[in-house]
Amino acid sequence: MGVKTGMRKALCLTLACAVVACAGCGQDEEPQEGRPEDVTLLEPVGVTANYETVVRRNLYDVQVLPAVICPYTEEYQLRESVRFDAYDALPGDYVKKGQALLHGDQEDGKEQIEKLQEDMQEAEKEYLEFLQENEEQLSENREQEEYWGGIMEVWEKEKPQQYITETVTDEEGNESEVSVPNPAFYEWLDGTASVWGMHTYESKYRNARQKVLELEEARKERMELYELDSQYQQLQISRLQEDIQGGILSSGMNGYVAAFPYASSGNWLSANQSLMAVCDPDRVELRCQYISKPVVDAAEDVYALVDGKRYEVLHKPAADSAEYDRLAVLYGTVPGVFEVTSDTEGLEMGGYAVVVVKKKTRENVLAVPKDAIETEDRVSYVYVIGDGVNVRTEVTLGMSDGRYTEVLSGLKEGDRVRTEQAITAGEGTVKVARGAVSNTFKGQSTIYYVSTEWIENPVEYGTVYLEELLAGIHVQVKKGDVLARIRVVPDQAEIDRNERKLVREQARLQDMLLEKPDDGDALKSWEKSVESKEESIHDLEELLNDMKADAAVTEVTAPRDGIVTSYGNVIYNHFDRNTFSYGSNYIIEKGAELFQFADDDQIYLNVADEDGQLAYGNQVLFTYKEEYNSTEEKQATGRVVTVNPMCLTIPLQYSGVMVKLESGDIESIIQSDRWIMTMSGEWMGGGPTASVQIRSVDDVLLVPKKAVTTIGNNTYVKVRLENGEVQYRSFISGGGDNNNYWVVDGLTEGMELCLD
Repeated sequence: MGVKTGMRKALCLTLACAVVACAGCGQDEEPQEGRPEDVTLLEPVGVTANYETVVRRNLYDVQVLPAVICPYTEEYQLRESVRFDAYDALPGDYVKKGQALLHGDQEDGKEQIEKLQEDMQEAEKEYLEFLQENEEQLSENREQEEYWGGIMEVWEKEKPQQYITETVTDEEGNESEVSVPNPAFYEWLDGTASVWGMHTYESKYRNARQKVLELEEARKERMELYELDSQYQQLQISRLQEDIQGGILSSGMNGYVAAFPYASSGNWLSANQSLMAVCDPDRVELRCQYISKPVVDAAEDVYALVDGKRYEVLHKPAADSAEYDRLAVLYGTVPGVFEVTSDTEGLEMGGYAVVVVKKKTRENVLAVPKDAIETEDRVSYVYVIGDGVNVRTEVTLGMSDGRYTEVLSGLKEGDRVRTEQAITAGEGTVKVARGAVSNTFKGQSTIYYVSTEWIENPVEYGTVYLEELLAGIHVQVKKGDVLARIRVVPDQAEIDRNERKLVREQARLQDMLLEKPDDGDALKSWEKSVESKEESIHDLEELLNDMKADAAVTEVTAPRDGIVTSYGNVIYNHFDRNTFSYGSNYIIEKGAELFQFADDDQIYLNVADEDGQLAYGNQVLFTYKEEYNSTEEKQATGRVVTVNPMCLTIPLQYSGVMVKLESGDIESIIQSDRWIMTMSGEWMGGGPTASVQIRSVDDVLLVPKKAVTTIGNNTYVKVRLENGEVQYRSFISGGGDNNNYWVVDGLTEGMELCLD
């Protein structure tokens, strides 16, 4: 006998006549029929106890995972680190596979390519000039070679042999051949030019021939060298072009830009790190808390519910522990991913869903409260109340849902088992009814200009003074609108010096034009000198025009329609906190940044979302006041165009979302985000308030929270039966709002529930 049993005996002796009854929705004790012979009477007659009736129940071992309806998302990286230049696509923009998303600063590479191309053009020009000159020299020397060669050929043909062979007979009468001078040769020699003259002709021929060979060799070498140089320069251009291409981040699929780096021009973007993401809303995923593959594989059923409608899903877990660890490094917290494989009609991006993982369920089985079960020597038993006695009864148990445990044998329906606590209920009741649940997200937003540029001091020559500031921050302007008035004091001494230099250069050019030579080589040199002088004069004229034009500048204007988003430090530094105004006669340095400027068609609202509750596709309602301290509120709507952090790796996870406005007065919204300086010198202001309906579920069974008891992950209600008895009934909850839970399974519409 267990310790608990002994204690109950003493208690029962004292309270032998007590009975248990519940008012209203409570239970009434009924006599219990006798038990079979295999039970043992362990408690005295008349013992008291709390009890529950053994009934058939549905038991659930279910895990319900709140999920967000997300689009399939891919992230993209650069092969090499680059200095960011500009976006080629913005959040919410549709892009095609291969389309550029952003690019790095390519000016250096482009300048190098341009320089190489200029060098190649100059080299080609010189090469063609060389070929022309070489061809002219070759033609001249080939003519000389042919002329002198012809003379030498005629001379050689007409020249008799200097020696001839004669046959002579010696004294003994023997004949032999001997070489003797040829009289005809000397006769010919006397009638032609001298031998020395012929040597001169031969020398000229050989010189011409040698020159031809040298020119041909020079031509061959120059052609080979030019080809090698061209190939090398083209290789350099190709590599630079590859570098430029490597600095362009492109999309790997058709879809919508869904995440991007919050970068400004000049920021370094790291290689092999996710920089932008593109999503495909036609490929629906559910993202939720991670659940392991073995749990899902062993489950009886896995599906998703959206507004009470079932959708089939495919679990996409980490392949193994190593993959899980890798994902943990990438995402911080590994998300659970389920792909919707059934018809996705009715699913809206950013909507709320639940993934139901039914690990084990038992329907219409006998069950007893867990606190009614005792174990001794690995034998489980309960006390069955009947006819004033408690009978220890051995039971065989099945699954448990946390509060109730399945009984496979030992009890029958209607038996009353002793429990630790009685089920109590008050007079009030509620009914299970259909409805909707939702939660409201509220957060602050700020205007975000994705692409901005600085309007700099437009004057390069002279001293510039700020006279008057006309543009306000977050104010829309048109192309040509005056942003500031300035005064330019020119460097007159420098202007006068350059004008004198220009006069001298023009006079020198006139002298050169009068000295034009007739000789070919001298003429070419003269032409190059004239060209150089004309370029020098042109540069001086342009310089003087620029200096005089700058001296006439009195305004800084907007380059196109847009918005002034910020002032440069040079303007902030001129602010007089004593008079709360901008003084004049402040010098503006050359190239100083004056106004940050944004296109008015690239406006987003950045909504702070520390907990990652918002998702791609959520509709956002903005409430704002057009003027600071105004009592009148205005509204605008927008849609979230960046994906939930669960869809992104750490480099792209931000504590906020970007919203593209769908309706509302853009200009008044911009005005609402203006920052105002108070008399105390502090900046005040703020953007529109964002409201979003999240975790919204329509047309589902609802149970008021006040009627629900929660034990662990399981939820229970008290159901009043027709006989007035009250029973706990478990149900699967999909979550809820401040007032209600919504029912996944286990309850029916119209069911009456008791309140405590």
